[in-house]
Amino acid sequence: MRISSRFFQTLSINSILDQQVRLSKTQNQLATGKRIMTPADDPVGTSQLMQLRQTENTVEQYQANSDAAINRLSTEEGVLAGVTNLLQRVREQAIQAANASQTNETRSFIAAETRQRLEELVGLANTKDGNGEYLFAGSKGFTEPFVPNAAGGYDYFGDDSQRFLQISAGRQVADGNSGSEVFGLIRNGNGSFVTSTSTSATLEATLDPLSTASASATVNPQYADAVEGYRIVFDNSVPPGVYELFDSSNVSLGTTPYADPLNISINISGDAAAAITLSGVPENGDEFVLHTGGNAGTGMVTSTSVQGRFEPALVNGVNGYTLHFIQADPGDPITYEVLTSGDLNPLAPPVTGTYTSGEPIPFRGALVTLNGTPADGDTFSIRSSENQNIFQTLQNFITALETPVTSPAEMAELNNDINRFLTDIDQGMDNILTVRAGVGARLNAIDAQRYINDDQLFQTTKIISSIEDLDYAEAISRLNLQMAGLQAAQQTYLKVQDLSLFNFLR
Repeated sequence: MRISSRFFQTLSINSILDQQVRLSKTQNQLATGKRIMTPADDPVGTSQLMQLRQTENTVEQYQANSDAAINRLSTEEGVLAGVTNLLQRVREQAIQAANASQTNETRSFIAAETRQRLEELVGLANTKDGNGEYLFAGSKGFTEPFVPNAAGGYDYFGDDSQRFLQISAGRQVADGNSGSEVFGLIRNGNGSFVTSTSTSATLEATLDPLSTASASATVNPQYADAVEGYRIVFDNSVPPGVYELFDSSNVSLGTTPYADPLNISINISGDAAAAITLSGVPENGDEFVLHTGGNAGTGMVTSTSVQGRFEPALVNGVNGYTLHFIQADPGDPITYEVLTSGDLNPLAPPVTGTYTSGEPIPFRGALVTLNGTPADGDTFSIRSSENQNIFQTLQNFITALETPVTSPAEMAELNNDINRFLTDIDQGMDNILTVRAGVGARLNAIDAQRYINDDQLFQTTKIISSIEDLDYAEAISRLNLQMAGLQAAQQTYLKVQDLSLFNFLR
């Protein structure tokens, strides 16, 4: 085999270049701190790095989503705290307005403040987040959710959707609540049923504001499914009563219910001796005396409202009789009957009873308590609860306060309106607190997930470092060896390049 001088030189140059390439690679590794500069450096490690970096990017996105959710939920929690304080203030005003010392003028002052509170509440419901999106518009972030209408109420233009953000591989969290859920889907009354009063001019009884809260946990399905609900009708009339017949010796011959007109036949010795007809309503204690003798008797009555006449003449026998009217005692108990609201038919089985102020009236799984003395024919209606937004609740309260009170019946109606408002606003506050509790639970869940994500991110970064990062001690040692190798190659080239057969030819 013949080796030329050029071949020696080429080998030496290639050796120098190889040493320079390896040295350059080591220098780049030391400069960047990375062991793998190209996929060719470690194909298996590169594949692992690609998967790990994808995991790392995903977890970082989870953390970004968590931050966005925390920002919106924290803003919502602050708004709901303000709503709670506002409603609590309005509730205090309602209790103040129910004070008997208030006048129409002072109640109008309370109504004016409540109207300002209503506008403030609408402003809170239309709050925007840091990105300029409405908090309570559902998925319609740039649509104003609550807008006043011509009827004096407020319409909702958002939707019922919630936006969910992924905060882990298997977990999503809603970044807010829709306006209908927070301010609209509120059951009025006690959440199961709502009561209302008649407009009787003699109305003086009031519904206990706490009575509707005493309803049983589960309302009878017949009640819950009723569209029209029920009515409690009170009977406080004084009936005409009864009459009692006495003979001339003042011996009672028994009592009989009085009906107008009254027809009485008195038998003496087995014969129909007298027939009496009375018309009108006698007063308690009225007497009608019949005397014997002649073909016509004469009557005496102490009340001009009672008229009587004898039919046939009395015959021999007792000297006379006395009709003594006993009217019902005005202190007799007040009774009530529960009817269906639509057709006013009695329930089956009938629900009736004796009314006592402050004691609950039970029927079909509900308990309703009244205070005071209802007049004859006073009616209190009970129907299933319906959704009523919190703005309408405040507007109803304002309307009640702005309505002048000029009679005891109107005062009773105002008190009943205030009592209904108290139950309605309590339902609204309970709903707000429920939503706040849900927001707090989500914030806690996000915080817990962030810790998990941080730990996962740390572990992923650690594995990436173990695969990708450079071992500086090993790299520096390798650099020194490669520099020595390069110097040796260069010195060898200097020796080899002078080797030529021509140098020995003389």
